[in-house]
Amino acid sequence: MRPEVGIAWKDVLEFFRSKPIVFWSLAFPILMMLFFGTVFGGGREYLVPVAVVDLDGSSLLSVRGGHELDWSRSTEAFQEPGGG
Repeated sequence: MRPEVGIAWKDVLEFFRSKPIVFWSLAFPILMMLFFGTVFGGGREYLVPVAVVDLDGSSLLSVRGGHELDWSRSTEAFQEPGGG
């Protein structure tokens, strides 16, 4: 066995032998995700305004997934200063 693999294996075994380390590193984050997902989840869709600046005028932004983007919902806050 290569020395690097032996050291890594020793560290893995040491990690899993310590119950508090395993709990705080693996189980606790999973429990927190479940808790907050249950409390704040609801399957609701939120619309978040996103500003898109296309300075080079590329056609990359004109089509996404085969559908035209709906630019009619843009606001003045997203327009370039000076009316451009």
